[in-house]
Amino acid sequence: MANRIVGLDIGSWAVKAVTIELQRELEVVGYREIKLSEVEEHRRVPAADGSVSGKEEAMEGPAESGLSEEGPEGEEGPGGDWTEGAGFEGEETTVREIPSGPPQEPWLAAVRVLQDEGFFDGVTRVITSFPDGKALTLHLEVPFERKANVESILPHLLSDELPLSVAKVIYDFIVIPGKAPEKWEALVGVVEKSDIAGFLADIQSVGVDPAVVGVPELMLRYAGDQAVDPGVESYGIIDSGHHFTRLVIMSAGKPVVARTVRSGGAAITKALVEKFNISEEEATQIKHTRGVVGDAFPTPGDAAALVGQTCEMALRPIVRDLRRTFQSAYAKYRVAVDEIYICGGTSRLKGFGELLQSEFDVNVEPLRFDDSLVWIGSGGARERTPEIAQAMGTALQVPLDRAEQRLINFRQDEFVFRGKSSYLRSQLVRFGMVGAVLIVLLAGVLMMQRADQKARLEAMQAALAEQTEELFGEAVRNPGEVQARLAGEAGPDRDFVPRMSAYELMYQILDRMSEDVPLVLERIEIDMDRSLIQLVGVTDSPQSVDLLAEDVEGLDCLTDVRKDQVNVRGEEVQFELQITSGCS
Repeated sequence: MANRIVGLDIGSWAVKAVTIELQRELEVVGYREIKLSEVEEHRRVPAADGSVSGKEEAMEGPAESGLSEEGPEGEEGPGGDWTEGAGFEGEETTVREIPSGPPQEPWLAAVRVLQDEGFFDGVTRVITSFPDGKALTLHLEVPFERKANVESILPHLLSDELPLSVAKVIYDFIVIPGKAPEKWEALVGVVEKSDIAGFLADIQSVGVDPAVVGVPELMLRYAGDQAVDPGVESYGIIDSGHHFTRLVIMSAGKPVVARTVRSGGAAITKALVEKFNISEEEATQIKHTRGVVGDAFPTPGDAAALVGQTCEMALRPIVRDLRRTFQSAYAKYRVAVDEIYICGGTSRLKGFGELLQSEFDVNVEPLRFDDSLVWIGSGGARERTPEIAQAMGTALQVPLDRAEQRLINFRQDEFVFRGKSSYLRSQLVRFGMVGAVLIVLLAGVLMMQRADQKARLEAMQAALAEQTEELFGEAVRNPGEVQARLAGEAGPDRDFVPRMSAYELMYQILDRMSEDVPLVLERIEIDMDRSLIQLVGVTDSPQSVDLLAEDVEGLDCLTDVRKDQVNVRGEEVQFELQITSGCS
């Protein structure tokens, strides 16, 4: 089975899911998009009798308004083929009934629909981002470039920046170049533990266990890695969605700035509602069919121009925040982008790219994947670019990520991913067979090692017997006995280690000589190698020489005492004693 990855974009307008397969080339093999408004309006709700039923009313079109749905001169309104997660104009809207159960968050109900439809069957991993803009990113100056060194000091740095205890958050980070050469910063993603715990509990309750939960704006980096020309070193990606506009600025393969502006296409809808006193459904339809900004304005003074002016006024705060972010990136990091790529549903608004280009004085293009992926039965995904950029970037995290460039993942500590995908479960039999073969091979190797060790032991014992026979006159194979003999603690009288040193032997001999015998020793020679002791001296009589010999013989380890060259010279007797020693 192929290695399948699902990128799950939990947006504020729709849930989008893209499936890719890791073959020789990256293949897009599946795409589904479910509007939150659809599942929210048609969720099953408890009835008065406690039973659960679903609403099945057909979705009605927008009410009549004072604005025509046709453009000038009866033509289709500008941007008529654009919808924000709802498909193309003329596409029949499908009403989906959510399975029975307690009411759920709209995004969770949409994920449950995907699960019930079998979209996750055969999938190796599900990758997603933390929804609802609750993930926070921070820039902190750090003294090290290596992540391992920064990890130990980061909690202390975070404690000064966060309004709550570090123990109550989950964080992950990467190290990026700082504001000057040889300076570094930690780009930190932070989310409250209670939020990530609730999110994982919810999504796991419908049978989906994401391997990675990242930061949405940083996931756009992977979309850029795949879609942006490699010759573009510094660029920005703007993902303009329903409630959030996300921006990531990349330079030399590293994210420099990641930011979320809490405004998007919903601000345009709200402005149209207030301007023309119409319903939200009407405003949405007008925005999709007749929305226009920038130089794409129709003739001033008519209704279409008024729609365009309203749309552009609603976008102005977003454009202002984006401009400040680009200016900050240049002021702090000296990064001036060469290109800006736009994606998300609001990027379909006619004139949106031209408006940004005129504001930022940088070329603006839609983010597209046409030439970089193989599209096989992708369920219309190709036609939905650039709306699917967030989901696509999330899916591409697996094939494009590298350990040294890995971005933020909130599945840390007690939330670390332990799930088993269906792909891995299907491989258990194969893994078991491979494991059994490895066990047999390991047993064979161990048996060969044991036989080799036994042969070596026998060879060592034979060598020990040969050496001890030379040393002790008999073969000794027991290591403890050999050690005792070497230490003079066992064996015959003559051991390898002498019982006494020459100094000790001389002391013992002199100590045993009687103090009553007048004696002058002229020479004492102790030859430990020949076991021979020679005493030469002068005394007063031959009887004194005999007494000296008797005294010396009292030492147990002396085996023989001979009196040689006893010469009487007047009142002096010169003597020489030859003593055989067994003390060595």
